[in-house]
Amino acid sequence: MAGSSDLSPLLGFRYSVSIIENMEGSENNQRVSASQVKSSVKDSDAVGFSEISGFSATLETEDIEAGGENMVGYSLPKQVTYSPLVLKRGMLNLKSELFDWINQTLFAETSKPLTTKTVVVKLLDATSEDPLLYWVFNGAYPSKWSTSGFKALNNELAIEELEIKYRSFYPVIP
Repeated sequence: MAGSSDLSPLLGFRYSVSIIENMEGSENNQRVSASQVKSSVKDSDAVGFSEISGFSATLETEDIEAGGENMVGYSLPKQVTYSPLVLKRGMLNLKSELFDWINQTLFAETSKPLTTKTVVVKLLDATSEDPLLYWVFNGAYPSKWSTSGFKALNNELAIEELEIKYRSFYPVIP
């Protein structure tokens, strides 16, 4: 999928996550090009997470049986569903744009309009400079925030987990 002539599997421990304003074209479900992604995402937009999961798309199908005595089964495609993007990191004691977005969406006292953003995940090469692959998540919004809990007898990091739902996602090869 990376489009390189190197047939080695990609390593997934160098990555960057950016949560930015909706990219042009993402509102009407158009895919953006690698150059549009590169120009929209700046290093200063990067948000640190220690673990990311949820890169999953499933084509739901409907089983239909047709015919009389010789029943034939067909499986017809219905729609694509996406699993939530899950981002984990050590809890930080700082106010940020990400904190404001979560706060406005999940903890607002009044019902404000939902603010969606574009989440871009970059898989980086061994130097952590050049992206090997981008994933663009359009129409993203936080749907769940949780912590790992606190234990007085353990000296462990407090972990926060952010679950993000989105309208669509796709890979972009630079």
